[in-house]
Amino acid sequence: MKGFLMTRIIFSLAIVLLTILPRANSNELTDGWKLNGYVQTIPFLDGRDFSNKTYMPIYTSMKLRLGVEKSVGDYLDFNVQFQNSRVFGQEGAITTNNSHIFMIQGYLEFKNILNQPLSLKVGRYQSDYGTGRFISVSPWNYVERAFDGFKLKYDNKDLMLEAFYAKHTSETKSQNGNAFPTANIFKQTEYNDYDIAGLFGEKKLSDDMKIQALGYMELNNAKNAEGVKMLERFTGTVSFLKSADPLGVTVELAYQGGKNQGRNIAAYLTTVKLDYKISDFTLTIANDKHSGTAPNSGEVNTFNNYPAAKHRFFGLMDYFTTASTNYPLGVDDYYAGFAWKFAQDWNMTLFGHQFISNKEALNYGSEIDLTIRYNLDKKIFVEFGNGIFLPDDLMIDMFESALGPGHSDPALVTYLRFTARL
Repeated sequence: MKGFLMTRIIFSLAIVLLTILPRANSNELTDGWKLNGYVQTIPFLDGRDFSNKTYMPIYTSMKLRLGVEKSVGDYLDFNVQFQNSRVFGQEGAITTNNSHIFMIQGYLEFKNILNQPLSLKVGRYQSDYGTGRFISVSPWNYVERAFDGFKLKYDNKDLMLEAFYAKHTSETKSQNGNAFPTANIFKQTEYNDYDIAGLFGEKKLSDDMKIQALGYMELNNAKNAEGVKMLERFTGTVSFLKSADPLGVTVELAYQGGKNQGRNIAAYLTTVKLDYKISDFTLTIANDKHSGTAPNSGEVNTFNNYPAAKHRFFGLMDYFTTASTNYPLGVDDYYAGFAWKFAQDWNMTLFGHQFISNKEALNYGSEIDLTIRYNLDKKIFVEFGNGIFLPDDLMIDMFESALGPGHSDPALVTYLRFTARL
C-alpha cells in the first residue's frame, strides 16, 4: 500500500511537470551544444620577502578550464565546467598524477518562470557582484571561488534583484541512499554547518549610473572548545557607480556586525574613487579603507571580505589579499595612476599606492605597479607586470619578526601572463 501510494505521488508529480514545462522537441535536446574554455599561464619572478640576499623563486602557474553549455528553448540552461590548476613541475616526476581536475561550475538554470523575468539557478555556480569588493569569483587565484547552492533572480533590465543561499561547509560529507541504524547521518546531534545567505539589488539610474546594495549573513554553527559558535556575521553594503564619461565616480560603504567566537564584530569598509577619461587616457585617484582591530581589543574591528576578488585591489603584489588575518590592524590605501591605450592593440597602467594601518598612523609602505598588455583578440592577451614595494617600519617589523633580521630591502615581483578565453 505504501509503495503504491509513493508511485502515485511520483506519477502525479511527473504529470504536473510535463504540463507546466514547455515541450522540447528532439532537435532542442540534441542541437546547440557549446564548448567554452579558458587558459591562463603565468611565469613569476617572486622577490616579495624584502631581502636582496635571498633566492628569488621562479615558478609558473597554470589554470585550464573546459566546459559545455546547453540551452533548451528559452526556459532551461545547463552548464558544467571542469578545471585543472597547477604549478609547473609540482608532481615531482613526469609519470606522477596528482589528479587536480575538479568541477568549478555545474548547474541548471530555470528561466522565464511564470513567464516573468525570473530565473532559478541550482547547483555549483560562480557569483560576481558589483566591483567585486565583497563577493566575486577571484579569477587571479589558481582555484576560482564557487558556491554550492541556489540563486533566485529577477531582472527587468532597469531593476535586478537576487536572493542566494550557499553551503560553505557541510558536516555531512556524503549521504548514503539507504537508511539504516548505524548510518553516519543519524549520529549527528546538532547542526554544525557553515551557511551563507543574502540579497543583492541593482537599480539603473541612467545608461552610465547605477546604485547597488548587498546584504549577506554567514553562520558557522560549529563550536570552539568553549562551546561558542565560530561565526555569526552580517555584512551590509551600498554602492554608487558612474562610468567615466568623462568623469567616473565609485563610492562604496560597508558595515559588518555580529559575533566571532563570542567577540562582538564592528567593522567597516569605505571606497572613494574618481576617474577622468580623455580619449584613450584615464586618470584615477582613490582611497580604499578597511577598518582594523587595536591590539588587546575585546572586539573584532577588522573588516573581512574574504569572498572578494582581492587581486583587483591593494596593488598587484598581493600583500593584503589576506588583510583580515595577516594584517589585523586594517589597511588604508591611497592610490593614483593612469590607464592608457597608446596603440591599436596595446595598453598600459601605472599606479602608485601608499599603505598605512588604521592605528596610530603606522605605515606599511609604498608600492608602484606597471603593466603593459598586448591584445591579440578581444579575449586573448599577453600581459607583462611589474611591482616594487618600499617597506616602512610596520612591514619591516612584521617580516623580521617572522623571518629574522635583514628584511628591509625593496621587494620586487615580475610576471608574464598569457590568457585566452575561448
